[in-house]
Amino acid sequence: MRAPTFICYKQHRRLAPGCPGAISSIIVEEKIQYGKSYLHTESDSGDTTYFVLYNLKILERAVERLGEYVNRRRAELLAFEKRIADSHIFNHRQTWILNEIARNRSGAVTIADHQERNGVSYLTARNDLETLVALSLLRKEKVGRTSNYVPVRDLVRRLTSTSVARAVAS
Repeated sequence: MRAPTFICYKQHRRLAPGCPGAISSIIVEEKIQYGKSYLHTESDSGDTTYFVLYNLKILERAVERLGEYVNRRRAELLAFEKRIADSHIFNHRQTWILNEIARNRSGAVTIADHQERNGVSYLTARNDLETLVALSLLRKEKVGRTSNYVPVRDLVRRLTSTSVARAVAS
């Protein structure tokens, strides 16, 4: 019998097995204990008590890891929001874009999306997004005739780290 595989998804992409709350990553860390719990079941006339108890411990640890991740992520986002608010270099539209992307509500923004959401002209929407590209917070990707503005890797960490935040502010 194989260990059940649980995959953690984020924006339709498979994450590494060590993602928070992934049960399979915990089972991989303790292959021997998992195997022992299974063998106890086979050697004890099919009594699944050992196996169920082991899997309950795994679930408990997965929930603990997920809780730690949520707390860490919450603290990162609060620091991110504070940094953006204190910087006074972003307008309210840019602040909204950065918050949406940081919270994984939006993977990419187009000029048309930004224009429609904020009721601004094409040039204003484009300028807002191009400014974020110039600050190395977004990356421009062409898809046909449309430009998608996607976040750079570790956007939240970039804006919360002091050295990068100072560089953005200058």
